[in-house]
Amino acid sequence: MGLPASVLYLRDIFGGDFSEEDLNVSVLDTPTKLVNNDPERISLTIINLGTADVYIKPRNDVSATSGILLTASGGSVSMDVRSDATLPSREWWAISGTTGQELFVLSMRRYVALPMA
Repeated sequence: MGLPASVLYLRDIFGGDFSEEDLNVSVLDTPTKLVNNDPERISLTIINLGTADVYIKPRNDVSATSGILLTASGGSVSMDVRSDATLPSREWWAISGTTGQELFVLSMRRYVALPMA
């Protein structure tokens, strides 16, 4: 059985194989790092699973007046390098007025398998 069509398509588009990682991050009322800077990250999706609004930003000075709003119970953002340039590869931070808001973070990272010697 061959590789799924989605894997072959993404491999062709991004020039290599990739891995996916998902995690839940509990956001505080102070800036909370979601993901590190990673120049090989090709997509990033963040979904607010909490009951309060959360703000995100690709810098640690995120606040309720300086950030992208993810509304409670499902607000989300999704980005990839084809549409959003380097945004998915940057370090991302979040903050909420209510500590303990849960974000689901899904990232896809390209890696290149080196040929066997």
